Amino acid sequence: MNLGTVLETLRRAPDPIALVGQDLNLVTLAQASAAAQRHGESLGDYLQGAIVGFLDHASEEDWAQLIGRLRHGDCSPGTCLNLMLKRRLRQEDRHACCHG
Repeated sequence: MNLGTVLETLRRAPDPIALVGQDLNLVTLAQASAAAQRHGESLGDYLQGAIVGFLDHASEEDWAQLIGRLRHGDCSPGTCLNLMLKRRLRQEDRHACCHG
């Protein structure tokens, strides 16, 4: 699967939660759900925000990790979304530690 296909699938998905499927563990789902509540968002909106945040602000290292997985063929749309979600959670944890 190429990056364009993955990003188009993520962009068009009416329910990004369904894309994650088995690629998301319960701990990450619980963290995302709690973060979404703190932001006053639905979990779906929070996941969409993770996609936008990744596309707009991901580091070279984040992109390299995503591209590396795509090259090795082990990056479904759900796996990509999981990477983007974990990035958003890490960013928010860093922000909370510095400003909390």
